[in-house]
Amino acid sequence: MLNINSELLTKEQRNTIIYWKEKVNGALFVNVMLKNLVIEYDCQHYMAMCEALSNNDNPEKQLFDIILYLYQIDFERRHLLCNNFDEHLAKLSQYFNDVEDLASTYPSLSFEQHISHPNLPLTGSIDCIDSTNGQFIELKFTNNISP
Repeated sequence: MLNINSELLTKEQRNTIIYWKEKVNGALFVNVMLKNLVIEYDCQHYMAMCEALSNNDNPEKQLFDIILYLYQIDFERRHLLCNNFDEHLAKLSQYFNDVEDLASTYPSLSFEQHISHPNLPLTGSIDCIDSTNGQFIELKFTNNISP
């Protein structure tokens, strides 16, 4: 909760605080995105990318673009959107079939489950979890594993 001496604020600032208090409505966490030069966030563009994923004959490219879009938001790397990742995508293509096979073989898998500790400020993501037995699967993308 904001503890601000409202007498020190302009009328516009007070109205802004009142507006956000009503919008937040007691929520503990609020995500606010402002226009800046380090991330790009355009909800309509993002939704169009997601919709195109189901209509696209190149879902690997579309999925890569969506992941890159989310990555640049999370890590403030807007400049990456200007790069050409075709070579990287070609090298990743072998893994798309492997993940697709894994998902179809084990339909009870959930991917990228975000978790947090109930008592400690720890958060993370599980690559895969099998909802039938609670087994975790950690994905590693490599051509070979050496001892």
